[in-house]
Amino acid sequence: MRKNDYDKIAVLLDKNSDGETTVDGIKACMASVKGEGGVKVSELQTQKKQLDSILNTASSALSFTAGISLAVASVSVMTAMLVSVGERKREIGIKKSLGAKNSSIVAEFLAESTLICIIGSVIGSAAGILSGYAIALAVNENYIIRPDVIAVSILISAFIGMLSGSYPAYKAAKMRPVDALRQ
Repeated sequence: MRKNDYDKIAVLLDKNSDGETTVDGIKACMASVKGEGGVKVSELQTQKKQLDSILNTASSALSFTAGISLAVASVSVMTAMLVSVGERKREIGIKKSLGAKNSSIVAEFLAESTLICIIGSVIGSAAGILSGYAIALAVNENYIIRPDVIAVSILISAFIGMLSGSYPAYKAAKMRPVDALRQ
């Protein structure tokens, strides 16, 4: 049994060919055989551009979501540190009455908030690596871990920890020992 009609024809061009001219030539040739509108010609470059556009939109949406998550985490760390300052007023008062400098109290609270963020970032990175590895195994794909990206994310997390812990640390350092010991 011989087939006289084809439902698909694939044309592979070399790198030096002009894709648009070739597509126009194929359209004209097929229009003369099948009639105008009887043939649909799709070019992979156009499909690739459309896919790139979709992926860029998805990437932007994910980046926006990550930014919101980062802001929420920053506010959460600041809130936790403010609660910590409130609960440790007596400790701060004792330290200040024994001669602790404001800078040492600021350093203590900044170190604590930074450490909280670094630990969270390491745990999040480990969870991401494990889930990515599990997905790669499930779909039988290669899995690439980028240590540079992980290191940058941990550094950004440390910076966010310092930034979100700065106000609580300042508040703790400015506390008067008498007021802190009274409570």
